[in-house]
Amino acid sequence: MTNNNPSIELRPLEIEDFPELSSLQERCFTGMEPTTIDQFESQLYQFQEGQIGIIYEGKLVASSSSLILDLDEYSDAHSWNEIADEGYIRNHDPEGDTLYGIEVMVDPQHRQMKLGRRLYEARKELCARLNLKRILIGGRLPNYHEHADKMTVYEYNVSYLFRRDGTVESQYKIHITPSERRWWGVQPGSEPKVFDTDRGRIGINICYDVEFPELTRFMVDKGAQIIFVPYCTDERHGFTRVRICSQARAIENQVYVAMAGTTGNIPSVGNMDIQYGQSAIFTPSDFPFSRDGIAAITDENAEMIVLADVDLEVLRRTRFNGTVTPLRDRRKDLYTTTFKPITDGKAVYPGFKEEEK
Repeated sequence: MTNNNPSIELRPLEIEDFPELSSLQERCFTGMEPTTIDQFESQLYQFQEGQIGIIYEGKLVASSSSLILDLDEYSDAHSWNEIADEGYIRNHDPEGDTLYGIEVMVDPQHRQMKLGRRLYEARKELCARLNLKRILIGGRLPNYHEHADKMTVYEYNVSYLFRRDGTVESQYKIHITPSERRWWGVQPGSEPKVFDTDRGRIGINICYDVEFPELTRFMVDKGAQIIFVPYCTDERHGFTRVRICSQARAIENQVYVAMAGTTGNIPSVGNMDIQYGQSAIFTPSDFPFSRDGIAAITDENAEMIVLADVDLEVLRRTRFNGTVTPLRDRRKDLYTTTFKPITDGKAVYPGFKEEEK
Protein backbone atom coordinates (compact mmCIF):
# COMPACT_ATOMS: atom_id res chain seq x y z
CA MET A 1 0.00 0.00 0.00
CA THR A 2 1.31 3.44 -0.90
CA ASN A 3 2.42 5.39 2.17
CA ASN A 4 2.04 9.16 1.80
CA ASN A 5 3.04 9.83 5.40
CA PRO A 6 6.71 9.06 6.08
CA SER A 7 6.07 8.75 9.83
CA ILE A 8 3.64 5.84 9.24
CA GLU A 9 4.97 2.40 8.33
CA LEU A 10 2.69 -0.51 7.38
CA ARG A 11 4.43 -3.90 7.39
CA PRO A 12 4.08 -7.57 8.35
CA LEU A 13 4.45 -8.14 12.07
CA GLU A 14 7.55 -9.80 13.49
CA ILE A 15 8.16 -11.77 16.66
CA GLU A 16 9.92 -8.74 18.16
CA ASP A 17 6.59 -6.87 17.98
CA PHE A 18 4.93 -9.16 20.53
CA PRO A 19 5.37 -6.96 23.65
CA GLU A 20 3.87 -3.95 21.87
CA LEU A 21 1.14 -6.10 20.31
CA SER A 22 0.16 -7.44 23.73
CA SER A 23 0.10 -3.91 25.17
CA LEU A 24 -2.01 -2.70 22.22
CA GLN A 25 -4.55 -5.47 22.77
CA GLU A 26 -4.88 -4.55 26.43
CA ARG A 27 -5.56 -0.92 25.51
CA CYS A 28 -8.08 -1.84 22.79
CA PHE A 29 -9.85 -4.71 24.55
CA THR A 30 -9.69 -3.95 28.23
CA GLY A 31 -10.23 -7.02 30.38
CA MET A 32 -9.90 -9.50 27.50
CA GLU A 33 -7.15 -12.08 27.64
CA PRO A 34 -4.53 -10.98 25.08
CA THR A 35 -2.84 -13.16 22.49
CA THR A 36 -0.14 -15.39 23.98
CA ILE A 37 3.37 -15.63 22.67
CA ASP A 38 2.65 -19.19 21.49
CA GLN A 39 -0.39 -18.04 19.52
CA PHE A 40 1.53 -15.15 17.96
CA GLU A 41 4.45 -17.37 16.99
CA SER A 42 2.01 -19.78 15.37
CA GLN A 43 0.31 -16.96 13.44
CA LEU A 44 3.64 -15.77 12.07
CA TYR A 45 4.72 -19.29 11.18
CA GLN A 46 1.45 -20.09 9.39
CA PHE A 47 0.84 -16.81 7.55
CA GLN A 48 3.07 -13.86 8.36
CA GLU A 49 1.73 -11.89 5.38
CA GLY A 50 -1.70 -11.84 7.04
CA GLN A 51 -0.41 -10.37 10.30
CA ILE A 52 -0.09 -6.66 9.57
CA GLY A 53 1.00 -3.81 11.81
CA ILE A 54 1.13 -0.04 11.54
CA ILE A 55 4.04 1.75 13.14
CA TYR A 56 3.64 5.45 13.89
CA GLU A 57 6.60 7.42 15.20
CA GLY A 58 8.31 4.16 16.13
CA LYS A 59 5.32 2.71 18.03
CA LEU A 60 2.87 -0.07 17.09
CA VAL A 61 -0.50 1.68 17.00
CA ALA A 62 -2.68 -0.64 14.89
CA SER A 63 -2.73 -4.23 13.66
CA SER A 64 -4.82 -6.81 11.89
CA SER A 65 -4.75 -10.60 11.75
CA SER A 66 -6.07 -12.88 9.03
CA LEU A 67 -5.71 -16.32 7.46
CA ILE A 68 -6.72 -18.10 4.27
CA LEU A 69 -9.48 -20.72 4.32
CA ASP A 70 -11.52 -22.88 2.01
CA LEU A 71 -14.88 -21.54 3.12
CA ASP A 72 -16.76 -24.61 1.88
CA GLU A 73 -15.21 -26.56 4.74
CA TYR A 74 -17.06 -24.47 7.34
CA SER A 75 -20.74 -24.10 8.14
CA ASP A 76 -22.55 -20.78 8.11
CA ALA A 77 -22.86 -21.06 11.89
CA HIS A 78 -19.10 -21.30 12.51
CA SER A 79 -17.62 -19.68 15.60
CA TRP A 80 -14.64 -17.39 15.99
CA ASN A 81 -12.71 -20.09 17.83
CA GLU A 82 -13.37 -22.54 15.03
CA ILE A 83 -12.22 -20.16 12.31
CA ALA A 84 -9.25 -18.82 14.26
CA ASP A 85 -8.22 -22.21 15.67
CA GLU A 86 -8.46 -20.56 19.10
CA GLY A 87 -5.92 -17.98 17.93
CA TYR A 88 -3.29 -20.34 16.50
CA ILE A 89 -4.59 -20.38 12.86
CA ARG A 90 -3.07 -23.83 12.25
CA ASN A 91 -6.02 -24.33 9.89
CA HIS A 92 -4.56 -21.72 7.50
CA ASP A 93 -4.90 -23.13 3.98
CA PRO A 94 -2.67 -21.55 1.28
CA GLU A 95 -4.86 -23.28 -1.31
CA GLY A 96 -8.06 -21.77 0.05
CA ASP A 97 -10.23 -19.11 -1.63
CA THR A 98 -11.09 -16.74 1.23
CA LEU A 99 -9.04 -14.24 3.21
CA TYR A 100 -10.70 -14.31 6.64
CA GLY A 101 -9.98 -11.43 9.03
CA ILE A 102 -10.10 -12.45 12.68
CA GLU A 103 -8.99 -9.26 14.39
CA VAL A 104 -8.42 -5.54 13.81
CA MET A 105 -7.41 -3.05 16.45
CA VAL A 106 -6.38 0.60 16.55
CA ASP A 107 -4.93 2.34 19.58
CA PRO A 108 -7.69 4.49 21.17
CA GLN A 109 -5.30 7.48 21.10
CA HIS A 110 -4.88 7.21 17.32
CA ARG A 111 -8.41 6.56 16.05
CA GLN A 112 -8.80 9.71 14.00
CA MET A 113 -5.94 8.92 11.63
CA LYS A 114 -7.76 6.50 9.28
CA LEU A 115 -5.43 3.68 10.35
CA GLY A 116 -8.25 1.15 10.17
CA ARG A 117 -8.78 2.10 6.52
CA ARG A 118 -5.08 1.47 5.84
CA LEU A 119 -5.36 -2.00 7.34
CA TYR A 120 -8.43 -2.85 5.26
CA GLU A 121 -6.78 -1.52 2.11
CA ALA A 122 -3.74 -3.68 2.86
CA ARG A 123 -6.03 -6.69 3.19
CA LYS A 124 -7.63 -5.92 -0.15
CA GLU A 125 -4.24 -5.65 -1.81
CA LEU A 126 -3.21 -8.97 -0.25
CA CYS A 127 -6.42 -10.61 -1.45
CA ALA A 128 -5.88 -9.34 -4.99
CA ARG A 129 -2.20 -10.33 -5.09
CA LEU A 130 -3.00 -13.88 -3.93
CA ASN A 131 -5.93 -14.07 -6.37
CA LEU A 132 -8.42 -14.96 -3.65
CA LYS A 133 -12.17 -14.96 -4.15
CA ARG A 134 -13.26 -12.83 -1.21
CA ILE A 135 -12.55 -11.23 2.13
CA LEU A 136 -14.65 -12.10 5.16
CA ILE A 137 -14.37 -10.57 8.60
CA GLY A 138 -15.17 -12.09 11.96
CA GLY A 139 -14.87 -10.58 15.39
CA ARG A 140 -15.49 -11.00 19.07
CA LEU A 141 -17.48 -9.10 21.68
CA PRO A 142 -15.02 -8.62 24.56
CA ASN A 143 -16.58 -9.31 27.99
CA TYR A 144 -20.02 -9.98 26.50
CA HIS A 145 -20.46 -12.85 28.96
CA GLU A 146 -20.61 -10.27 31.76
CA HIS A 147 -23.70 -8.67 30.18
CA ALA A 148 -25.36 -11.62 28.45
CA ASP A 149 -28.23 -11.64 30.96
CA LYS A 150 -29.10 -8.02 30.05
CA MET A 151 -28.16 -7.69 26.38
CA THR A 152 -28.58 -9.67 23.19
CA VAL A 153 -26.06 -10.00 20.38
CA TYR A 154 -28.83 -9.99 17.77
CA GLU A 155 -29.33 -7.09 15.38
CA TYR A 156 -32.56 -5.11 15.44
CA ASN A 157 -34.01 -2.43 13.20
CA VAL A 158 -34.91 0.40 15.57
CA SER A 159 -36.51 3.81 15.10
CA TYR A 160 -35.96 6.47 17.76
CA LEU A 161 -38.36 9.18 18.89
CA PHE A 162 -36.66 12.33 20.22
CA ARG A 163 -38.97 14.57 22.24
CA ARG A 164 -38.41 18.27 22.51
CA ASP A 165 -37.65 17.93 26.23
CA GLY A 166 -34.65 15.74 25.38
CA THR A 167 -36.14 12.36 26.29
CA VAL A 168 -35.71 9.48 23.87
CA GLU A 169 -37.91 6.47 23.08
CA SER A 170 -37.41 3.53 20.74
CA GLN A 171 -39.64 1.34 18.59
CA TYR A 172 -38.27 -1.96 17.35
CA LYS A 173 -39.33 -3.08 13.90
CA ILE A 174 -41.94 -5.82 14.28
CA HIS A 175 -41.90 -7.41 10.83
CA ILE A 176 -38.58 -8.33 9.19
CA THR A 177 -38.23 -8.56 5.42
CA PRO A 178 -36.53 -11.53 3.73
CA SER A 179 -33.62 -9.32 2.65
CA GLU A 180 -33.04 -8.04 6.19
CA ARG A 181 -32.85 -11.61 7.46
CA ARG A 182 -30.60 -12.70 4.58
CA TRP A 183 -28.19 -9.74 4.58
CA TRP A 184 -28.02 -8.76 8.23
CA GLY A 185 -29.73 -11.44 10.32
CA VAL A 186 -32.10 -8.86 11.79
CA GLN A 187 -34.36 -10.05 14.61
CA PRO A 188 -37.93 -8.81 15.09
CA GLY A 189 -39.16 -6.70 17.95
CA SER A 190 -42.48 -7.63 19.54
CA GLU A 191 -43.79 -4.54 21.35
CA PRO A 192 -45.85 -2.02 19.35
CA LYS A 193 -45.78 1.18 21.40
CA VAL A 194 -47.67 4.45 21.58
CA PHE A 195 -45.72 7.49 22.78
CA ASP A 196 -47.06 10.56 24.56
CA THR A 197 -45.64 13.86 23.27
CA ASP A 198 -46.53 17.52 23.73
CA ARG A 199 -48.12 17.42 20.26
CA GLY A 200 -50.20 14.28 20.50
CA ARG A 201 -49.87 10.52 20.79
CA ILE A 202 -47.58 8.89 18.25
CA GLY A 203 -47.01 5.40 16.92
CA ILE A 204 -44.18 4.24 14.64
CA ASN A 205 -44.43 1.70 11.80
CA ILE A 206 -40.97 1.02 10.42
CA CYS A 207 -41.13 0.46 6.65
CA TYR A 208 -42.47 -3.10 6.16
CA ASP A 209 -44.53 -2.76 9.37
CA VAL A 210 -46.98 -0.43 7.65
CA GLU A 211 -47.94 -3.26 5.28
CA PHE A 212 -49.62 -5.04 8.21
CA PRO A 213 -52.92 -3.27 8.99
CA GLU A 214 -53.30 -4.91 12.40
CA LEU A 215 -50.28 -3.06 13.77
CA THR A 216 -51.54 0.45 13.04
CA ARG A 217 -55.03 -0.48 14.22
CA PHE A 218 -53.58 -1.69 17.52
CA MET A 219 -51.71 1.61 17.98
CA VAL A 220 -54.78 3.67 17.13
CA ASP A 221 -56.85 1.68 19.60
CA LYS A 222 -54.20 2.59 22.17
CA GLY A 223 -54.70 6.27 21.38
CA ALA A 224 -52.29 7.03 18.53
CA GLN A 225 -53.23 10.12 16.51
CA ILE A 226 -50.17 10.31 14.26
CA ILE A 227 -48.24 7.41 12.73
CA PHE A 228 -44.63 7.91 11.66
CA VAL A 229 -43.37 5.63 8.87
CA PRO A 230 -39.59 5.81 8.42
CA TYR A 231 -38.58 3.58 5.52
CA CYS A 232 -35.80 2.54 3.18
CA THR A 233 -36.72 1.05 -0.20
CA ASP A 234 -34.35 0.37 -3.06
CA GLU A 235 -36.73 0.53 -6.01
CA ARG A 236 -40.20 1.70 -7.03
CA HIS A 237 -42.02 -1.55 -6.27
CA GLY A 238 -40.97 -1.46 -2.62
CA PHE A 239 -41.67 2.25 -2.37
CA THR A 240 -45.14 1.79 -3.87
CA ARG A 241 -46.03 -0.82 -1.27
CA VAL A 242 -45.04 1.49 1.58
CA ARG A 243 -46.64 4.55 -0.03
CA ILE A 244 -50.03 2.95 -0.75
CA CYS A 245 -50.19 1.16 2.58
CA SER A 246 -49.32 4.36 4.46
CA GLN A 247 -52.23 6.18 2.87
CA ALA A 248 -54.50 3.20 3.44
CA ARG A 249 -53.63 3.25 7.16
CA ALA A 250 -54.52 6.96 7.30
CA ILE A 251 -57.92 6.35 5.69
CA GLU A 252 -59.02 3.21 7.48
CA ASN A 253 -57.87 4.43 10.93
CA GLN A 254 -58.74 8.12 10.53
CA VAL A 255 -55.23 9.08 11.56
CA TYR A 256 -52.42 11.26 10.23
CA VAL A 257 -49.49 9.39 8.69
CA ALA A 258 -46.08 10.93 8.00
CA MET A 259 -43.75 8.81 5.88
CA ALA A 260 -40.07 9.67 5.37
CA GLY A 261 -37.74 7.67 3.13
CA THR A 262 -34.09 7.56 2.17
CA THR A 263 -32.72 8.87 -1.11
CA GLY A 264 -29.35 8.71 -2.83
CA ASN A 265 -26.90 5.88 -3.48
CA ILE A 266 -24.34 4.03 -1.35
CA PRO A 267 -22.62 1.78 -3.90
CA SER A 268 -20.14 0.34 -1.41
CA VAL A 269 -22.79 -1.02 1.00
CA GLY A 270 -24.55 -4.24 0.06
CA ASN A 271 -28.36 -4.08 0.06
CA MET A 272 -28.12 -0.28 0.52
CA ASP A 273 -26.57 0.60 -2.81
CA ILE A 274 -29.63 2.28 -4.34
CA GLN A 275 -32.60 4.10 -2.82
CA TYR A 276 -36.04 5.11 -4.04
CA GLY A 277 -37.98 7.47 -1.84
CA GLN A 278 -40.58 10.20 -1.53
CA SER A 279 -41.73 11.69 1.76
CA ALA A 280 -45.32 12.71 2.43
CA ILE A 281 -47.90 13.57 5.07
CA PHE A 282 -51.27 11.84 4.64
CA THR A 283 -54.65 12.61 6.16
CA PRO A 284 -57.99 10.82 6.22
CA SER A 285 -59.92 11.22 2.99
CA ASP A 286 -62.85 13.46 3.94
CA PHE A 287 -64.06 17.04 3.48
CA PRO A 288 -62.20 18.65 6.44
CA PHE A 289 -58.85 17.40 5.15
CA SER A 290 -56.56 17.96 2.20
CA ARG A 291 -57.56 17.01 -1.31
CA ASP A 292 -56.73 13.38 -2.09
CA GLY A 293 -55.78 12.88 1.56
CA ILE A 294 -52.31 14.35 0.94
CA ALA A 295 -51.37 17.27 3.17
CA ALA A 296 -47.89 17.61 1.67
CA ILE A 297 -45.52 15.59 -0.50
CA THR A 298 -41.96 15.93 -1.83
CA ASP A 299 -40.60 15.25 -5.27
CA GLU A 300 -39.47 11.68 -5.88
CA ASN A 301 -35.84 10.88 -5.10
CA ALA A 302 -35.08 14.41 -3.99
CA GLU A 303 -33.51 15.51 -0.72
CA MET A 304 -36.29 17.73 0.64
CA ILE A 305 -38.11 18.66 3.84
CA VAL A 306 -41.91 18.52 3.83
CA LEU A 307 -44.11 20.41 6.31
CA ALA A 308 -47.83 20.49 7.06
CA ASP A 309 -50.08 21.59 9.92
CA VAL A 310 -52.33 18.85 11.30
CA ASP A 311 -55.31 19.52 13.56
CA LEU A 312 -55.97 16.82 16.13
CA GLU A 313 -59.35 18.29 17.06
CA VAL A 314 -60.57 17.97 13.45
CA LEU A 315 -59.35 14.39 13.55
CA ARG A 316 -61.31 13.71 16.74
CA ARG A 317 -64.54 15.19 15.40
CA THR A 318 -64.29 13.35 12.08
CA ARG A 319 -63.98 10.03 13.87
CA PHE A 320 -67.49 10.64 15.24
CA ASN A 321 -69.29 12.54 12.47
CA GLY A 322 -67.28 12.15 9.27
CA THR A 323 -68.73 11.09 5.93
CA VAL A 324 -67.65 7.61 6.98
CA THR A 325 -66.56 6.48 10.43
CA PRO A 326 -64.55 3.28 9.99
CA LEU A 327 -63.31 3.19 13.58
CA ARG A 328 -66.83 3.31 14.99
CA ASP A 329 -68.35 1.05 12.37
CA ARG A 330 -66.16 -1.96 12.97
CA ARG A 331 -68.05 -5.20 13.63
CA LYS A 332 -66.46 -6.09 16.94
CA ASP A 333 -69.18 -8.67 17.43
CA LEU A 334 -67.81 -10.43 14.34
CA TYR A 335 -64.03 -9.99 14.52
CA THR A 336 -61.29 -8.74 16.83
CA THR A 337 -57.51 -8.37 16.77
CA THR A 338 -55.58 -9.85 19.66
CA PHE A 339 -51.93 -9.12 20.52
CA LYS A 340 -49.83 -11.43 22.67
CA PRO A 341 -47.64 -9.92 25.41
CA ILE A 342 -44.18 -10.72 24.02
CA THR A 343 -41.21 -8.50 24.89
CA ASP A 344 -38.74 -7.08 22.39
CA GLY A 345 -35.98 -9.30 23.75
CA LYS A 346 -37.67 -12.51 22.63
CA ALA A 347 -37.15 -13.81 19.11
CA VAL A 348 -40.35 -15.27 17.72
CA TYR A 349 -39.94 -15.10 13.95
CA PRO A 350 -40.00 -18.48 12.19
CA GLY A 351 -36.46 -19.72 11.83
CA PHE A 352 -35.14 -17.81 14.82
CA LYS A 353 -34.28 -19.47 18.09
CA GLU A 354 -36.37 -18.18 20.97
CA GLU A 355 -34.18 -16.47 23.49
CA GLU A 356 -34.92 -14.06 26.30
CA LYS A 357 -32.83 -11.00 26.95
